[in-house]
Amino acid sequence: MGSIRFSGVGRRVSALLVGAVVLGMLPIVTAQVSASATSTPKRSATAAATQRQVTAPASTEITGSRTAYSSTYALSAGKRKTVFSTTPMNYRDATGNWQKVDNTLVSSAGGGWHNNTNAVHVDLPASLSSPVTLTKGNSSIGFSLRGALGSGSASNATASYSSVLSATSASYKITGSGVKEDLSLSSAAAPSSFTW
Repeated sequence: MGSIRFSGVGRRVSALLVGAVVLGMLPIVTAQVSASATSTPKRSATAAATQRQVTAPASTEITGSRTAYSSTYALSAGKRKTVFSTTPMNYRDATGNWQKVDNTLVSSAGGGWHNNTNAVHVDLPASLSSPVTLTKGNSSIGFSLRGALGSGSASNATASYSSVLSATSASYKITGSGVKEDLSLSSAAAPSSFTW
């Protein structure tokens, strides 16, 4: 469990909230709080790793050449093109075959959402009164923002929750290796510290 205390407009603080390396593969979760010097201060907290989107060329993929961070495509005239990523774009399924990462959120049977296909399975709750959970194989870790409530909605790879705390909303974006948490504070009435 960690916490962040915020005080003063224009001040920037970074703190390690939760560090978890499950089987050496789950991301280390960090947070950052910042504010701008506008008439209505906006502060945000960010957790986890980010992912850059990679667009594959219009051609035929050579699936046997996949790695976690690359995909190779057959082009015309016998040429090949390999697309690399700094985050996982493929993962090995239970049978050892490479599959494409698809972090599109789909409805979970008990409510909430989870990512479609990825080595790291992320469960996002229908309400932030329950934890966000990351699972890889037989290992898992969960975290929740203390005191948070608020029902969410999902679109693509992001779940958004409004009114989780006073003047605070949250969003969770699934990445190739975990989840990125953003807290948006809409006014000075928002809390000055957060505990996970």
